[in-house]
Amino acid sequence: MPASLRLSLIVVGGGIGGLSAAVQLSRAGHSVTVLEGARATEDTGAGINVPPNAARILSNLGLGELLHKYGVYPSAIVYRRYENGQVLARHDASQMQEKHGASYYNIHRGELIGGLIDLARTYEHTEVRFDSPVASVNPPDNTESKPSVTLKDGSKLYADIVIGADGIRSIVRPVVTGSSDRPSDTGDVAFRSLIPTDKMLADPDLAPLVVDQEVNVWLGPGRHIVAYNISGKKQYHLAIARPGDPSLYTNESWIVATEPEVMRDGFDGWEPRVTKLFNLVEVANKRKLVDRPPILEWIHPSKRIILLGDACHPMLPYRAQGAAMAMEDAATLGVLFSYVSTTSDIDDFVVAYQEQRAVRCGDAQRASHLNREEFHMPDGDAQKARDAKYAHGNPIAVEKGNRNAFDYDAAEVAKAWLRERGIEVDAA
Repeated sequence: MPASLRLSLIVVGGGIGGLSAAVQLSRAGHSVTVLEGARATEDTGAGINVPPNAARILSNLGLGELLHKYGVYPSAIVYRRYENGQVLARHDASQMQEKHGASYYNIHRGELIGGLIDLARTYEHTEVRFDSPVASVNPPDNTESKPSVTLKDGSKLYADIVIGADGIRSIVRPVVTGSSDRPSDTGDVAFRSLIPTDKMLADPDLAPLVVDQEVNVWLGPGRHIVAYNISGKKQYHLAIARPGDPSLYTNESWIVATEPEVMRDGFDGWEPRVTKLFNLVEVANKRKLVDRPPILEWIHPSKRIILLGDACHPMLPYRAQGAAMAMEDAATLGVLFSYVSTTSDIDDFVVAYQEQRAVRCGDAQRASHLNREEFHMPDGDAQKARDAKYAHGNPIAVEKGNRNAFDYDAAEVAKAWLRERGIEVDAA
């Protein structure tokens, strides 16, 4: 439903969260400009998980066909012992649609971003601008009634609302929080690589990793590996997290190319299939994993500058919910701002957005930290207890955790809030 009052919005950041916000707000009838500092979209990472709570949102946007074309839905998520591949736990993923109303996909980040860009550009009043690095974000004041964004080329853009979707090193965040704190090092480094699956299919030991269509997670002391099919099973995504000397990873770019030998460092003694996978790696990239604690304040006092995604709730890659949380943020904004009719609604709706999202996202951040501790346990009594818990895990507890994550419908939560305030909401 298009809003009766059309607003102008600037989204700083053209990643999954920013583009999702652009599409959602464009659907709501608003004018949106996305400002992305990168010159192009080539460097868009590797694989990501699209769990049911995110797949539902993308399907509602009309991107279900893209998920079916490029995404791969896993048959199971399998946790393995590092030195021998012993299965510690196997969670069936084939019934996600029946259980949670949407499927679980693995997809290449670039394919998803490309689909969001194409969709955003179908809206007449939406613009996605690359090579547009932002120098500053300026709140409204006594001389300016609207917030503005100054680009590094000196040009200045005004909007009714500015959304900071510019990641963990956000330039918008300090404007909102009033703090210039920087992300903290976790001590871990993430590596990613893509392996052509035809090379794996030629090896009898590796072929089942492709054919069985499972997400495999190898757990070891201080490190873990996640691997799965993407790009219609044409590529195999290999991701690891392990300790790294922060002084060796000072480049703050999102992705830095590295030698395959650096990626496999410290994995001696892991099962033979892991060694074979590393031997197939030709190109790898790395990034230092940094973190910020959860915050509850996502909006500037003016109510005209707000945060979204990793700018306010960065997720470490141990729970596969980072992109999903950003898409939920965007879906919430899209519903609320479909019903804006006066400028006073803006204040109410941005506060509602923060109230609906901040606690859930903070919980997801904390859960990711807990997963890191559990995945990276050193061998010993605690590790043996973990393995026993996995082997004899409580299916009810697993299902409860999945329901909390996967059944959540951000759009329906926002609609319920509107109905509670007497606003007539479309059923669709």
